[in-house]
Amino acid sequence: TTTFRTYITRKALRTSIMSSERTHHSPRKEHGGGTSVGVNAIKPAKPPRDASSSAGKLSNSSSKNNGNDTIHGTHHHQKGETISSATLTTNATTADNRGGGGSGGDGASGAKVEQTRSHHHYSHRDVHHHHHHEKSSPNERILKSIHDLYERGPNGNQPGSVGILEIAKDPLLNVTCWKPRKKVSVLIIGNHSAGKSSFINWYIDESIQTTGVAIETRGFTYVTSGRKRESLKGDATFAFYDHLDGLERFEGIQANVFTEVSTSKEKNFPAIDFIDTPGLVDGEMEYPFDVSAAILWLADHVDLVLVFFDPIGQALCGRTMKVIEALNEKHAEKLSYYMSKADQVEKEHDRQRVLIQITQNLSGRINNSHAFKLPTIYLPNEQNSTANIPNALSEVCEDIDKAIRLTVQKNLTAMKDDCARIDRKVVEVLEEDKLKRAENVKRSMRGAALLALSWVFIFFMTFVAFVELFAFRFVGNFVRRHVMPRCNDFFAAILMGMLPSEVDEVGRSKFSAMQRWGGVRRRYVFGGALLGYILVTYVKNVVWTLNKVLTKKEQARMQAYRTYLQGLLKIRSNLYSEYFKQLHTL
Repeated sequence: TTTFRTYITRKALRTSIMSSERTHHSPRKEHGGGTSVGVNAIKPAKPPRDASSSAGKLSNSSSKNNGNDTIHGTHHHQKGETISSATLTTNATTADNRGGGGSGGDGASGAKVEQTRSHHHYSHRDVHHHHHHEKSSPNERILKSIHDLYERGPNGNQPGSVGILEIAKDPLLNVTCWKPRKKVSVLIIGNHSAGKSSFINWYIDESIQTTGVAIETRGFTYVTSGRKRESLKGDATFAFYDHLDGLERFEGIQANVFTEVSTSKEKNFPAIDFIDTPGLVDGEMEYPFDVSAAILWLADHVDLVLVFFDPIGQALCGRTMKVIEALNEKHAEKLSYYMSKADQVEKEHDRQRVLIQITQNLSGRINNSHAFKLPTIYLPNEQNSTANIPNALSEVCEDIDKAIRLTVQKNLTAMKDDCARIDRKVVEVLEEDKLKRAENVKRSMRGAALLALSWVFIFFMTFVAFVELFAFRFVGNFVRRHVMPRCNDFFAAILMGMLPSEVDEVGRSKFSAMQRWGGVRRRYVFGGALLGYILVTYVKNVVWTLNKVLTKKEQARMQAYRTYLQGLLKIRSNLYSEYFKQLHTL
């Protein structure tokens, strides 16, 4: 176990250093009915040496790789291939070993990742020339871990690792799951020249957004952290953020959505996606798209909305107030309000007057106005370094940090709920299969009884057919003279019983008399028996229709899912331990 954890530690560290940060997402609905996930074989359990792992482990194989023990499944999992139950159980074993560590200090993939110490120090402006060796924050690691568990499973990109989403998409389950976000989305809105872009530049300590008195931001700009400085425009942004598909329905917006990728690691920026919005103004200013509707759409997909009011601009513009009022109807808990650029109002009573005006205008438009706060903020610089003005800039950072913590809690809860829903569905599938098998037994018994009855009709029709055939004089005479002498006594007696007598008591032939049974012609008796046979056969085919049941491989796959999910839940418990551990160190 120690050797295995050492390998996982090194593997996770290499992954965290070399992986691109360009995987960003918002909740996206994943539907069932995707690629089929099958099970090739179930083998007897072989517990790994010196490892306390989850019960019901299936077979795994161990191989040496550069002196480190690696555990992998018996089948490579690629697109279009099936996942063996041994692979699932091996991954569950790995998950169990990671999740049962007891310490809460696991890294991005559930195993503890030690901080690599570099012999050189770089400023944040030089990061894009080197690998980032700084240890990420616990919340950032937890968010990434949850995301990886959904997409790739506990073993990351190793062959055979299965994510929660892939299990949910199994055709036998078809459970709908939401893909959790790896980063927290922060939407910043406000009137023109409210300092939205300037705040983003300050937070990431990089002049990535253009600022000025003129209207600089005419579209939506995503500012995110990545390994390399990059700018994306239009369609590239929609491809980069696949959850923005719904935003494309707004006419004229595609050419006005941008992405700026920064290498900054300042504060908690690696765990944040900032969304800079166009400044809201009244009058004849026209936007190339419905800016208010687009902001409301984005608010449905973010975790925090910061509202900045400019004290010397159009803080009370009608468009801004209408947007805020609409946001309060659905997302009051996401909104935080600030009066920006407070240092540009020199006199205290002027600042108070602006605060009162903004508060009065908002009081009738927002929910819970009794708890409304409007702190003043401004970006520190050489000119205002000695200003005696309250600056709640730290509160903005705390609001962002709080949004990150709440997202961590929400994602951990969502992971538990999704695993529970998948597990319930697996149990439901297995129970339904059991009921179908029991019903199939009953149907088989009824079908067998009807089959026996149909054979009775066949035998009876055969008897009637022979009697009818023997009633013909030449056939009867042929059987008497040529067939019966060659038969033993038993078959001769049977044939004699089926043959009519040659003459009756008055000497007349009885061939015509034997054409009737109880006054009913034998051909009618035969026809009735034939109809009875057809009816019984039809009922038998209806009754003896068996339900489709799971194959042995499918049953094994369902059981393997349950074991695998238990291992993932142990990783979740370990992530919670890491989250609680960092709370004690704050």
